[in-house]
Amino acid sequence: ANFDKPTSGNIFFDDLDVVNLKEKKRDKYLCKHVGFIFQAYNLFEELTVKENVALGLKTSYKEIENKISLILDEVHLHGYENKKVKQLSGGEKQRVAIARALIKKPEIILCDEPCGNLDNVNSQIVSNILKRRSKQSLVVIVSHNLTDAYKYADRVITLHEGKILSDRI
Repeated sequence: ANFDKPTSGNIFFDDLDVVNLKEKKRDKYLCKHVGFIFQAYNLFEELTVKENVALGLKTSYKEIENKISLILDEVHLHGYENKKVKQLSGGEKQRVAIARALIKKPEIILCDEPCGNLDNVNSQIVSNILKRRSKQSLVVIVSHNLTDAYKYADRVITLHEGKILSDRI
């Protein structure tokens, strides 16, 4: 993965300024410690669910199989391992994207409108998965859906044009 560098400011993870790391080291650090979930899924349509989820793992085949099975159970996709992504619904694709982000057990999960393309039922499923995972990792969600933000979040920071309007715990 190749991550954009901010035009100004710094980003610290555990006192490490990742902005000033060399690009390769920064990308490697973020890939290891941060899970990303996007509104548009960012999946490889021609690959299977298992192949998409396994992209972030560097381990033995048997260990990958076990980890994939466990994470697909967590996102309610048991038995989907060999389905092609192009055969899935939007909600299923988003849960594959979540599985791919969660499988490496990141310390931080950054989500860009993870429910933006989903119906209400799938939005609730995805929100509940992320809420459960927030007990193990810091989950940061960018969303325009204030109703769900107040329903699921432990803290809601409202921004407008780069300025904080409110910060509620």
